[in-house]
Formats: sequence, structure tokens, C-alpha cells
Amino acid sequence: MKLRRMLVFSAVIVSLTLVALAAPDVKTYNLKFKGEEPFCVDEATGSFIPCREEGDLLNVSHLGLCDVYYEISLEATGDPPSHGPFTITGANGDSLEGYYSDFSLDEDGVYMLEWTFTSGSGRFEGAEGIGYTDGLADLSVLPPYAVFEFYGEITVPKNKGKK
Repeated sequence: MKLRRMLVFSAVIVSLTLVALAAPDVKTYNLKFKGEEPFCVDEATGSFIPCREEGDLLNVSHLGLCDVYYEISLEATGDPPSHGPFTITGANGDSLEGYYSDFSLDEDGVYMLEWTFTSGSGRFEGAEGIGYTDGLADLSVLPPYAVFEFYGEITVPKNKGKK
């Protein structure tokens, strides 16, 4: 009976060890930022882009002060498309990249969009994750203006981004 218990106990320990070894070795970051900013129209492309003065940065958790760049192109109908690229670059050069999708804007100016993180650099090399933005936009003024809040989560392989 003792031998049987010992074998079962050993099998459980070996199974737990294998599960621990098979689990991905990742670090998780919860990202947040909020802001309000005007949009400029890029005359070359007709896209809305953040209209910030140099030094106007957003405070992104785990990255600090960052330049958050994205482009919202206008289609021939004047409606914004449902997707586009973004880059978040920290003051130290570490960055996150991906695309936004499912952009929606209602008649009251309430908008939402999803973010998909597909890559990064520095300590965020190999980053993947998702995020969401909720906001309120006023496209009837010049320049157009938005207030927004972002929240999301990324995972980064622990062996990436180390020098």
C-alpha cells in the first residue's frame, strides 16, 4: 500500500513538473493610458493623425511618457474605416506595434476600437496582446477633437528583450 501511494505521489509530482515546464515563460503587462487631443488632417493622405506639439506625450503604464501614433484614414464616403496601424514608442525607444480594428463611431461621437499588439522592440520584443479604447470625438470642430481611455494586456516572452 505504501509503495502504491509513493508511485501515485511520484506520478503527480512528475505531471506537475511537466505542466510547469510546458507552460509558456512569459511576462504580462497591463497597459493603460488616457488623454484628450486634437486631430490634424495629413494633407498627403487625407488621414486623421494625432495633432501634438513636440513633447506632448501620453503616460502609458510600463512605458512611461510615449508617442502614440496611429492613422485614421477617411474613405471616399467620409466614413472612417474599421482598421489601421499604430505604434507606441517610449522615451527609451522601446516600442509596441500592431493594428486597431472594429472602429465604430456613433452619431453622438461615442467611439470604440480594439487594438491587437503584434510586435515590439527592446524589452517588449515578441509582444502580443489586445486592448480597447473608449472615447468621445467631436468631428464638427476644427481641428476635430477626442477624449479617450485605453486599457489592455500584452505578454512578452521572458527571454526576449534582454541584452
